Amino acid sequence: GGGGKGGGGAELRVRAYRAGVHHLHVRLGGAPVRGSPAAILVRPAAASARHSWVAAAAETRVRPGDRVSVTVVTADAYANPIRAGGGRVAAKVLGPCPGSAGVVDHGDGAYTLSFVPRVSGAHALSVMVGGAPVADSPLRFDAGPPPPAGRPASAGTARPPPPKRPASSTPPASPRRGGAALAGVKPPKWRG
Repeated sequence: GGGGKGGGGAELRVRAYRAGVHHLHVRLGGAPVRGSPAAILVRPAAASARHSWVAAAAETRVRPGDRVSVTVVTADAYANPIRAGGGRVAAKVLGPCPGSAGVVDHGDGAYTLSFVPRVSGAHALSVMVGGAPVADSPLRFDAGPPPPAGRPASAGTARPPPPKRPASSTPPASPRRGGAALAGVKPPKWRG
């Protein structure tokens, strides 16, 4: 507060935690003062690891030579989503071939981090925002040897094809409601 000769003045300090447009209403003697309400734009603070998260992760089983990519979405220390780029986001690859991961800033608070494992073995991706690790970091990936010739690339994670039915002159019974098995036949249990 303060004032001079015959004049009065006041200083108001507000601490805002929620990003967005806020309206400040000021009244004197019950009547709004000139310029009230005042619109105040509060921008998010710097990106913080505490409220940033991995929004989309790659498969955990990969092959050497395949690109592994994850998407990180940033927020500030007050959980305000960040809608601009330029955050301090980095990633480090741990494992048989340690190094840095590539970082692509999408300019909207999201970042894509990627690396290519060159050899078989356990790899990890340490994701850092503002110099601190995000939750669930490091992310773990298992790079296995390529599949044998003649087998599909996704043989380790795909479900096997359904068993072939023997040829029959009678049509199979229609499945029961809810996807249950054919009459009298239990569905195979898939592993994958």
